[in-house]
Amino acid sequence: MGDGHEGEPVYEEQIIEILREQEAGAKTAEVYLRRWVAKGIIRDFFLEWSGLPVHSVKTAFKSAVALANLPMAVTPHTLRHTAATWLMQAGVDK
Repeated sequence: MGDGHEGEPVYEEQIIEILREQEAGAKTAEVYLRRWVAKGIIRDFFLEWSGLPVHSVKTAFKSAVALANLPMAVTPHTLRHTAATWLMQAGVDK
């Protein structure tokens, strides 16, 4: 197989384990979605606000930033970098 991070080999067992974890995560998400529907948190859509579908994450994020009185320079990309920084600080390699 191909090389892993920094020249480490990627083993078939590791790939299989990653795929199993992803499958388990998908099943967990499905369980949460069903629970949210049952509790009335969401009705029909994965992403809702007051029972209506969110058609644009960008617009919704911009509204949330304004409601939270955050600097308008905060973007979803900012969150991505923040999460990546936290992972690196926690010592997560991959």
